[in-house]
Amino acid sequence: MTENLPIDIHCAKLLDWLVSRRHCNKNWQKDVLVIREKIKHAILDMPESEEIVNLLTGAYINYFHCSKIIEILKGTEKDTRNFLGYYSSQRMKDWQEIDSLYKQENVYLAESAQILQRLVQYEVPGLKNQIKKAEQNLEESVKKEKEYMKQSADSKKLYGKELERFGLPGNKLRLELLELAKDLPTFFGEQSKKIANLKDAIEHYENFRTYLHKDAPPKTSLLPAMKLVSAKGDRATAFELKYGVEPTAVEPPNFELLLQANEKKENDDDGAIDFGDAEIAFDDDQVIDFGYDSNFEVVADDSGAVGSLVARGEDALGVLENTTTQKTLKNELQELLAFLTMRLEDEERDSQADALVLAAEVRPDNAKISNAQLNNWIRSVKEIVADFTNPQRIHLFKIKASPQYVETLVEDLERKRDAEGRLVDRAKLMQQKQSQHEQEEKKLRDNLKSLLESTKELQKEIESEISKKYSNRRVNIMGGINLIKTNTKKSLSVRGTLKCGAVPAFGVLTRLFDRGSEATQALTEEHTNKNGEFTLQASFNPVKNLSPELKVYHDCNDGKKPGLRKFRFRIPENYVVETGNNKIFELGLINLEMKMLGEGRTNNEKAEDHGRRLVRSVQEVVSCDECTIKDDVYISRDSESRRKITTKSPFRGLDESPEQRIDPW
Repeated sequence: MTENLPIDIHCAKLLDWLVSRRHCNKNWQKDVLVIREKIKHAILDMPESEEIVNLLTGAYINYFHCSKIIEILKGTEKDTRNFLGYYSSQRMKDWQEIDSLYKQENVYLAESAQILQRLVQYEVPGLKNQIKKAEQNLEESVKKEKEYMKQSADSKKLYGKELERFGLPGNKLRLELLELAKDLPTFFGEQSKKIANLKDAIEHYENFRTYLHKDAPPKTSLLPAMKLVSAKGDRATAFELKYGVEPTAVEPPNFELLLQANEKKENDDDGAIDFGDAEIAFDDDQVIDFGYDSNFEVVADDSGAVGSLVARGEDALGVLENTTTQKTLKNELQELLAFLTMRLEDEERDSQADALVLAAEVRPDNAKISNAQLNNWIRSVKEIVADFTNPQRIHLFKIKASPQYVETLVEDLERKRDAEGRLVDRAKLMQQKQSQHEQEEKKLRDNLKSLLESTKELQKEIESEISKKYSNRRVNIMGGINLIKTNTKKSLSVRGTLKCGAVPAFGVLTRLFDRGSEATQALTEEHTNKNGEFTLQASFNPVKNLSPELKVYHDCNDGKKPGLRKFRFRIPENYVVETGNNKIFELGLINLEMKMLGEGRTNNEKAEDHGRRLVRSVQEVVSCDECTIKDDVYISRDSESRRKITTKSPFRGLDESPEQRIDPW
């Protein structure tokens, strides 16, 4: 009865079982070291045989490999065999010696058991972890590529909005920005005339202050910037307001130099620094003459202007042009506006106490003014303040006042313009990484496949050898390679092109399902691009009896009917392959105008859901030029940036009869 009972040995306890049953010596490792050294030398002298190369490729040589090598050498070394059956070839003698050393005290069983344990417990799981890591890297690179492409599109839109905000074509940014400010002198002239018309309001302010400070009138000048502008108009310079002296000459900032530098920068291809070829000769005895006398006298100047009376740089700009003096002017306008508003409130207040004060108060004639005049002044001041605080005009002021601001704007615009290119380059880099990860994953899967096959073969060999020692009783090594999940991830790819008549079917929803599953969630989904093309790729864990099915939802040749037309194709199961296999089911070109057998319809709710999904898909494939329409638009809210996005409706005109359609799609 015991002869029919199998021998079950757990893989983790296999080596201990062999030692405890006295099949192997507990000091077998010392014998293995000697054998390994002999194998190391014997393998250097091998005949040219493809069988031996295939046998030793990627494998750790064990006793069973040695036995196969001896069988191969019996064919290659048969000429060295004598009539007694012995071989004179040293090559054969070395491998026969190795074989005999392995069989002494069953050293080969102990070593094979250790190799099997290492493969099952460490090498196979480690290789599977590497495959999992490669899959994660591949998914991450795909995700990053989509993110970079989306960021690139957003960057392009942002750059376009910036150009639109400034009203620039975007060809030569510096020249175009300076061209924006060419109408500012006319604006400054108009504002100077408006400020000059407030001369009476300024005098009224001064007279009222003098009236309030009868005994000790203030010595400080009131509203100096407005006075200077009202007196000299747009010819008033910031130098004169700053130092109180009219300049003898005016040298405004030279914007032409900035444009010339820009043209030189654009025309300079190499961009290398020219250090010159001449060498500088230094003389130790030579003294540098700086051309000045160290005995000089310091003279103080209390006039306010230091040196010559030449207005240069920003000081040469007008009071209205210079950003600093313009800020002073706006503060004075706010001050005058506050005064006039307060005076109007005082004049309109009609309480008994105010009446008594006015009756007792004696005002000079120049301090009296009507409410209508006050209202006119207030209205004029508010108009001037509104003109100077316009956001678009503030940029023009800074452009006119400072070449550095122009350079800052140009750098900012160029940075936003170049961001699109950088993101596209990153997306291309992610595509390269995807290719690398796919190759790495394929290589690892091939290694895993060969490793599993060699491990299974080794386990069978060990079971066979142990079985011989127990009168050929059945031996089962439990918990070995049989428990390792050898199933790899499966994938399915479908590719095709859809048309509605002669026009590509843009934005059509396509989905992959498993019709044998109770789950209603799609394996993957995608909308067709502007050429009507789609590529569906699904990756999933192995499923028994997977029955793939492609469903298409569209509104082609449908008239004014609610919902969407729906039909499906059954994909052959042999296209469900292991991940890494490039097998693709080619659907080909299909005209959606035709009626399909078994065609169905979606309800309104599903149609609306399809529309929302379509908008998200259209955001990725429609260019900005295609988005700029005024009617028939979809408006959705992006879940990441939380901003409104307007895209052209791909279903425009679809619910008309085919005879009435100008654009059938």
